[in-house]
Amino acid sequence: MELNFITTPNTFPHKSPLRVVPEEVRNLVCGRPIYFRRTFTIEKPGEAVIHFCSLGYNEVFLDGKKIGDTFLSPGWTDFNKRIYYDTYVLSLSKGIHTLSAIVADGWYAGNMGNYGPGQFDDIVAFAARITFSDGTILDTDTDWRISNGGYLYADLFYGEAYDANQEPEGWKFSNFDDSDWEEARVALGYANGTQFLPRKCPPIREKMTLIPAKCERDSKGNYIYDMGQNMTGVLRVRFDAKKGVPLVLRHAEVLDDTDLYTDNLRGARQTDTFIPASDGLTEYSPCFTFHGFRYVESNLELSDIEGVVLYSDIEQTGNIETSSPLVNKLFQNQLWGQRCNFLDVPTDCPQRNERLGWAGDAQVFARTAMYNMDSDVFYEKYMIDVRDAALPDGSMAEIAPRVYVTRGRTMFSRPSPGWGEVIFIIPYHHWKMYGKTDILRDNYGHMKRFFSYLESKATGFLQPDFGNGDWLNVDCVTPKDVFATLYFAYDALLLSEIANVLGQKEDAAYYRTAYAAIRNAFLTAYTGTNGVIKGDTQCAYAMALLAGLYTDKACTAAHLARTVNERDNHLSTGFFGTSYLLPMLCETGYTELAYTILLQKTYPSWGYCIKMGATTMWERWNGYTDTDGFFDPSMNSFNHYSFGSVGQWMYEFMGGIRPLSPGFSRFAVVPHMDSRVPKVTVSYKSVKGLIRVEYNTKEGVLLLTVPADTIAEVILDGETHTLYAGQHTLSFCPLTV
Repeated sequence: MELNFITTPNTFPHKSPLRVVPEEVRNLVCGRPIYFRRTFTIEKPGEAVIHFCSLGYNEVFLDGKKIGDTFLSPGWTDFNKRIYYDTYVLSLSKGIHTLSAIVADGWYAGNMGNYGPGQFDDIVAFAARITFSDGTILDTDTDWRISNGGYLYADLFYGEAYDANQEPEGWKFSNFDDSDWEEARVALGYANGTQFLPRKCPPIREKMTLIPAKCERDSKGNYIYDMGQNMTGVLRVRFDAKKGVPLVLRHAEVLDDTDLYTDNLRGARQTDTFIPASDGLTEYSPCFTFHGFRYVESNLELSDIEGVVLYSDIEQTGNIETSSPLVNKLFQNQLWGQRCNFLDVPTDCPQRNERLGWAGDAQVFARTAMYNMDSDVFYEKYMIDVRDAALPDGSMAEIAPRVYVTRGRTMFSRPSPGWGEVIFIIPYHHWKMYGKTDILRDNYGHMKRFFSYLESKATGFLQPDFGNGDWLNVDCVTPKDVFATLYFAYDALLLSEIANVLGQKEDAAYYRTAYAAIRNAFLTAYTGTNGVIKGDTQCAYAMALLAGLYTDKACTAAHLARTVNERDNHLSTGFFGTSYLLPMLCETGYTELAYTILLQKTYPSWGYCIKMGATTMWERWNGYTDTDGFFDPSMNSFNHYSFGSVGQWMYEFMGGIRPLSPGFSRFAVVPHMDSRVPKVTVSYKSVKGLIRVEYNTKEGVLLLTVPADTIAEVILDGETHTLYAGQHTLSFCPLTV
């Protein structure tokens, strides 16, 4: 389908006056939202189908009523390559109707990363087509009228400003006089070569609401509302308004004493302003922005306040409850990390001037995310973004959707080890979890090209000292050549399996041979006769166990345990090493040590972050410490899901649930138990149905739910039980404290 975009006149070389924002934010925000409207007459009542999309966020109305219940449509893609449209069925009565829309900057024209606005262009545009029951069509064209309204600006990072005094009264209805509005211009040349496609990813919707846990005053007398949970979304408030007196709402993740701490937001203002047009009880909620926050500063007292939690409309499929308050809180924190960062794209953070689809963060958390929520279509869409971002030399960008050159600066696009691996790891996990080979097939060409690229950079099957390494480790740097080669081997291992699944036997043999060569080169170059790997880090040993780069597995596992013991049984890993640390300890007989790391409450640990007040996952282990306070605000998010990859370990090792065949038609239940967490309940609604494991280590009883048409292989006390659909009760030797 092709749609006509309409936009403002006089766009080039001068910005339309309709797009000019208030002077105080002119260098920060791209342009003012644009209002579109068109009347049409229906002679015979019936149904019609409407398709619409926009360059920028849209809200679309029929006779004053919003069409649909989505936020921030049409989502985020590489708009140079594809744009998704929404489709609805309209019920139309006889008479005159008005279709209207507001389009704000959004991901198309608004701020992107910390590189300023106008990533794709400075304009915003709208496109729609109504197909009536008699087959006639109404398209966006020059019969549409455009103007401004109450929205002074709306931006991802800076927030929204709305002046109700400037809102044209009744503009969404047919009796409105739009004679002084401007004629829309058909935006010829825009989106040439771009695919118009039905929406792929579930839209962003209001998923839940929160009410404040408390309200206090800050040092300036402003009202500080504590939502009790770091969240992503907007507020819905009611207050006693005075005409022309602005309500100003500022958002932050944490407090510095009694005041909002905003230094870590960098250039993001996260401020919404509403100017009322009359006195009395008034309701306001932003429409064209979102914020990452727990605390809200208001200059006025609010009668009612709700936190509107926004994320892609995917349902929770996994849950964990235990007898340990710390473990329960950790599970909830990583789940909230997903809720807060799944807005059409898996972003790194929802609050500062970044909010990008970093591929490394996405791949380490993907398996956890697939247990937590039905992420099937969400990741299919993201892998389209990943492929769209691929570079001409076969390498993969670090960010998807890709960020282009803007304002004379280039955003990261180099294929850093661990980030480029997204092309292998997410499709592989998706296949295992959902049983669909299409995602392997769709990405296979890019996998092969990227592996060829890696081969071209290798010397003697070893990767160079390059990239970001095990990002945000605790003063324990894995040499980057070691880290990169570990992933190189793992890539070959995954690719050989994927090729075999797709029936590419010659390719599979080639990648098995490549893996053997990389393995031998790694062992020769980086592993001593005593099994010590260059760098001697937890990350290196965990990844070597993952990729099979050892001559003596027990020796490598012992070195992993030793490096943990030497840090007083604390972790030292960054984004990547953390995701493999506990699984590799359990797989090699160090379950007790894995639980010791899990249950630590001193720095660095998940428990320490929780003790410091975390309600989501932090970007870094030392985001805030009781000795040093806040870390450098240049990179200190309190809502980053990467360290939440421990969720996979909770499902697969603490709960013991793992697929033995793709899609869970056969699955394992092999719990790794510890008496310090005596009661555990883990459930996962797989594509085959609900799997539920509940055990009590003191009583030695395990309850298992096996869904229809599946087989469970359960191992308890070294004995294997093959179980079929139904409820099962099994006994095992109780654990002593």
